[in-house]
Amino acid sequence: MNNPAYNPSVINEIGVIVIVLSEFIMLALTFGFMSAVNLQLYTEVEGQLKSKTKFLAIIAHDLSGPVGTIMGFLNILNSESDLKEEQRKQFLQKTGASKSINISPFAKFT
Repeated sequence: MNNPAYNPSVINEIGVIVIVLSEFIMLALTFGFMSAVNLQLYTEVEGQLKSKTKFLAIIAHDLSGPVGTIMGFLNILNSESDLKEEQRKQFLQKTGASKSINISPFAKFT
């Protein structure tokens, strides 16, 4: 059969063009979808970061007064020349100032 409308070389070229175009369209759709997902994740992470920053700012502000008072008290105690070293140690132990502050509840926010 000799059909003049059938040309295998033309069909192959058209087939290649269709495949290339379909791959390009799939790539564009995939990129668009991934961009949308990344934008959504970025927005969620940004909101969480703002919440964390606000929380830590509130905690830092609330702790600045007491910590400043304690540091001032310790500076006065340290500059007092009339006290002997043993008296300072006993005083710090009695007031509990020698114990460290437990900040482990805040560790998960840093």
